[in-house]
Amino acid sequence: MKNHGRSIALLVGMGLVLSASAAQAQIRVAKDAGRVQSTNSGWTNNETARTPAMTMSAGDIELYAGMTDANIVAHILTGDSLEIAMSRLALTRSSNQSVRTFAQMIIDHHTKNSTEFMAMQKDEDIGIQAPSSDPIAAHGRMALNQLRNLRGAAFDRAYMQHQVMHHDADAAALQRMADVARDDDLEEDIEEKLLPVLKQHLAQARTLATQVGVNHSAHHMTP
Repeated sequence: MKNHGRSIALLVGMGLVLSASAAQAQIRVAKDAGRVQSTNSGWTNNETARTPAMTMSAGDIELYAGMTDANIVAHILTGDSLEIAMSRLALTRSSNQSVRTFAQMIIDHHTKNSTEFMAMQKDEDIGIQAPSSDPIAAHGRMALNQLRNLRGAAFDRAYMQHQVMHHDADAAALQRMADVARDDDLEEDIEEKLLPVLKQHLAQARTLATQVGVNHSAHHMTP
């Protein structure tokens, strides 16, 4: 078991939260938001509200190969908090029972992951440090802000489009992060716990996105 001697006070001090209100309070404009571009993919011509589409390349994914273990921890826990916040919003904004059921699953799984992951990180004493560039998190912040302005069917389409894009890109990025993780338990948690659940979410999101009318055929970074 590897140990980097980082203080667990960093983990406690971050005050990582599992509630939507606290997660939303952490939302900020990311320096790397320029990597996220808006497109009309998957929307009818008369809709004015569109999800900012994630345009990830091999170069973007390779950014995650330069992360330290503390960067990886920050990325994963930030992703959990954003997914929980967006999915709590779905419970109040969506009238589609399938979307609401999916959103509750996302909340349950990401809450469980945050709790278990933080316990493991405290044991390993890795710490948390935000990476200098995290385009996936930047997209998540933009998507959350946009979702706050939508309701009903428009919300469903935007939420499910984000779910496909985010889980697809993050599965590829997490595999790259697992390859470079120095802590053995961190690598094991990514490969044996996070990635299988993430790919399960992705498969379900693709099916549900099609049902609500989203064209997500362009987002296939992972098998």
